[in-house]
Amino acid sequence: MSIGMKADVDYVRVLLIDDSEDDAIIARAMLSRVRGVVFEEEWVPTFDEGVRKLKENTHDVCLLDYCLGKETGLDVLRETLKFGCRVPIIMLTG
Repeated sequence: MSIGMKADVDYVRVLLIDDSEDDAIIARAMLSRVRGVVFEEEWVPTFDEGVRKLKENTHDVCLLDYCLGKETGLDVLRETLKFGCRVPIIMLTG
């Protein structure tokens, strides 16, 4: 995992996996309030897209919703174990 530096602030690439666009907007708003850190967020709304993005290993951290339609965040975690995901994942639920 590499967290970059840009203009004297930390730069963190965040993958947000959440089937609710409203929740994604709220998460982005909350991240934007953190001082001294620039978050580059990428939002994907489905299990399949989330797993595909995690396989790319281009993010520093993942925020993962528990409910993803017919799948759950636990299903995503199980899938990541199969390919040895190294991205830290924080599971959220509302």
